[in-house]
Amino acid sequence: MEVAKQKLIYHKGFLFSWDFYVTFKLLLQLGDTSKAASFLEKNKKNLYPKYRNFIYSFCRALLLFESKDFQKSLDLLNKTPINNKYQFYLDARRLEIQIFFELKERGVLESKINAFKVLLSRDRNFPKKRKERYLNFVNLVARVVMKANENKIEQAVKERMPFEGDVWLLEKINS
Repeated sequence: MEVAKQKLIYHKGFLFSWDFYVTFKLLLQLGDTSKAASFLEKNKKNLYPKYRNFIYSFCRALLLFESKDFQKSLDLLNKTPINNKYQFYLDARRLEIQIFFELKERGVLESKINAFKVLLSRDRNFPKKRKERYLNFVNLVARVVMKANENKIEQAVKERMPFEGDVWLLEKINS
């Protein structure tokens, strides 16, 4: 897989966390969890020590989620000190919603959806486009949870693409 062979950006001998994360997520999106796991393990030592455990744990939680081990993913996510850098923080909240959806924990899921909506509406620091992508995700997941008309939801998802979690949500609607 060529993605993992790309030259990553190093600074003072360490990988930039964002480049590492984006490369890892791309490997997951391509559906190759074994290559993503290999990339994660091989390059963990190259992350800045300050962020190493956080990035590694968060990526492991994503990997467990993709491997359909939802409870272990949630357990690891809950133990991962998510820093408040908006992208990682928002991705962690999105993953949390996806996990509770998969675990069919409707009460907790509804609470997490509402909390995420409040966070997105109150915080003015999130870039507008990024905020819109997450709002689309959370609003459409809420519609799926409420069991609204599936044809209308699927159409709404396709109209709002791309947004965070769009492929996952389409899978859930069509399954």
